[in-house]
Amino acid sequence: MSQFTIRVKPEIIQARVNEAQTRDINKVSEQFKLNKDEIHGDGLDIQEAGHLPYDTFMQISGNDTKITKDDILKFAGTETADDIVREYAGAIANSLPDKVMESAGGESAATLKMEVVKRGQDIIVRADRIPLNEKPSPATEATASAVFSVIAGRDLNADGQISLGGGELAQSAFVATAGDAIKLAGEDMKVSPTEALNAIFDKAGNVPIQHLDVSYKK
Repeated sequence: MSQFTIRVKPEIIQARVNEAQTRDINKVSEQFKLNKDEIHGDGLDIQEAGHLPYDTFMQISGNDTKITKDDILKFAGTETADDIVREYAGAIANSLPDKVMESAGGESAATLKMEVVKRGQDIIVRADRIPLNEKPSPATEATASAVFSVIAGRDLNADGQISLGGGELAQSAFVATAGDAIKLAGEDMKVSPTEALNAIFDKAGNVPIQHLDVSYKK
């Protein structure tokens, strides 16, 4: 089955994780008057936090005799890399329609149902074709046809791309001028599935496309 595999760039995730950890360690340390140097080192022993109520120390430390950096992050509910990927997956899902009518069906008619699934660090985008009559379906893979249909593209020759000529791309919210079409298609004057998906993300404005690595597999 054809699909897009999307990954949030590692440097984006790491920057977000570092920012969240610094913020929450500072916040908890200031709130409970804890020594940040000890927390960033080998941890804060119970002897070094005699001012804390016993129950509070146990709550922060996870019922241990030492408060570590990991204890602080768990206590604060600091977002993790997995949380960040999940957030991007949600933004991607919100950028796509649940379903779209296939625009290149010819005599056939079909609904293309889109799905976004998080698998570890990967965000998978794919579509299933749901025929609405008994005519043969187009040869274009369902996932590519779905993103083409969103941008008012029709892969008439089933080459997996949308050409600027030949009636394959109609004026739409994505293409109002010839300049828009050129920007969308790039130097080769053809819109790939990935270029179509990026245009959808850019139009929705929910996720910066420069934060993502996107690949398409038939």
